[in-house]
Amino acid sequence: MALDKYKNPLIVHSDMGSQHTSAEFNIKGHDYDLKHSSSLLGHPYEEVYFKAYQTLTEVQAAIG
Repeated sequence: MALDKYKNPLIVHSDMGSQHTSAEFNIKGHDYDLKHSSSLLGHPYEEVYFKAYQTLTEVQAAIG
């Protein structure tokens, strides 16, 4: 869907889920000359990047 929507994306960013770390996903990305970007396992930057927290307790509750 990203290829259809953005035509010539250079980078695909995803989480470290098994579908995004599979051989099939990586082969498909290589076929389209895409670079795969992802956060390190256990570093939930996407969770905290898009939210505004009021307290450290809120952050800890959201991340776990």
